[in-house]
This record gives sequence, structure tokens and C-alpha cells, in this order.
Amino acid sequence: MKEEGKTEKNAKNGDAIAKITILATASSILNDLLVKANSGTIGGKVNRQDLASFIIQKAKEFLTEKDFVELRNSVYSDNDMLEAAYKQMKTSGDIPEFIKEALRKHYLSQDESIKKTKKSLAKKYINDVPLSKERAV
Repeated sequence: MKEEGKTEKNAKNGDAIAKITILATASSILNDLLVKANSGTIGGKVNRQDLASFIIQKAKEFLTEKDFVELRNSVYSDNDMLEAAYKQMKTSGDIPEFIKEALRKHYLSQDESIKKTKKSLAKKYINDVPLSKERAV
């Protein structure tokens, strides 16, 4: 969800209103819940704003740390993580050891120091020595 930052005065109870943008799938779910909330009501009608506000206020009571971890994981970005780590390293002046190791592993070629040894030619191999005429036939 993205907060728009617009505020208005709610005529019903004097609260300030903050507008937010939600995903289309969340909007569809909100519409389904709105139908359910308004079925069987006689004295008034629940609107989308009332329902969304009610859900958000109720969510505070039952959301757990596990739910917030799931939310953070759903919006995780490698680029954002790298930027945050860079800012932290820049202010502290210290580079964590795991980042140093990753950089060394990626940028310092260790293939040059570890070369495969070639087998030397022995009698069982051809050594560019011409075979005698007797053995050649």
C-alpha cells in the first residue's frame, strides 16, 4: 500500500482522513467484505472507507511479529538491501567480513594460482620419435 498523504475532515466523527492506495486484489477483497458487511443491516450502510478503517484498527490487535516478517519478506529487494548496507558501511567506516569475502571471491581470480598440472609424456605416449622401419610396418 502506498500512502498518498492527503487529509480531509470526516463529517461523521471529526477524525482526519488519510487517503491510501491499495492493490487491485486487495480492493476486490474489500468489495467482497463490503457486501458481507452490508448484508442484513437495516440502520445504516457501511462504505469502503468505514470497512477499511475498521479492518486496520482491528489488525493492530491480532498481527504478530511473524506477520510483519512475512510482510517484510514480501517487499524485500536486493538493491534496497545493498543501498542500506552501503550507507551503513559509509557512516561506520567498517565493511562486514562476509561482504569482504564475497567481494574477494567474485573479483579476485584464484584460477590463476591453481593451474592444472599437465601429465608429462612417457614411453607409453608418442614422443615424436620415429618408429623403426620394422615396428612401423
